Amino acid sequence: MLYTNSGGTLNVLQGGAGTTLPMSGLTLAGSSPQLAFDLNGVANLLTPLVSLSGNLVLNGNVRVSAANPVSGTSILLQYSGTARAPDDSLPAFCPLAQALWMTR
Repeated sequence: MLYTNSGGTLNVLQGGAGTTLPMSGLTLAGSSPQLAFDLNGVANLLTPLVSLSGNLVLNGNVRVSAANPVSGTSILLQYSGTARAPDDSLPAFCPLAQALWMTR
């Protein structure tokens, strides 16, 4: 499923071990879009909370927050396509890493 966040907040809650929110594309645009991840007190998530099988398009700044983290490293979002901004303002946007992760 394609997702577009045009200035709102996409809330993603860790539902259980090995679960992910599958997406075929994600566009973040508009006025201050946000991604809010709730790790639900689970440590060292090896399965990303969001698994994006397509492209990630960023139209401006995106606020990312993580609630209820515990010690460890967790994968928040992983994508297999490309990350781009239509105005090419993100030429160095982690094309090799293809993931957004956090360590606490």
